[in-house]
Amino acid sequence: MSKQRILIVDDDSDLREALDTAFAKAGFVTTTAINGAEGLRLALSQKPDLVLLDITMPVMNGHQMLHELRKDAWGKTVHVILLTNSDDPANITQGFGLKGDGYIIKSNVSLESIVKKVTQHFAGYHH
Repeated sequence: MSKQRILIVDDDSDLREALDTAFAKAGFVTTTAINGAEGLRLALSQKPDLVLLDITMPVMNGHQMLHELRKDAWGKTVHVILLTNSDDPANITQGFGLKGDGYIIKSNVSLESIVKKVTQHFAGYHH
């Protein structure tokens, strides 16, 4: 079985690098992007199995990236878990309205919890 590929899109360099390291240690192949525009370009060119997508970013935010991603034939079905520090219900509703597959409030979880949630997501999803 090939390794699952994850694209991590977050403008916080410390968190992005920590997630990259944690997922690599867990056996995933990772790519990172620093904003939604770069994330969209990488997602469409590399077609990862899952996108971890921060919402609040410069250049193109996560909601904008997800909206653009869902316009693409492949992008309509890729799994996207939104990451944010905001627990604002409107933010959550907008993410699910754009067909996000999950929502993680970063300030409420550890790196290990994020890796576990993604691993469980893959375990429940069969190609």
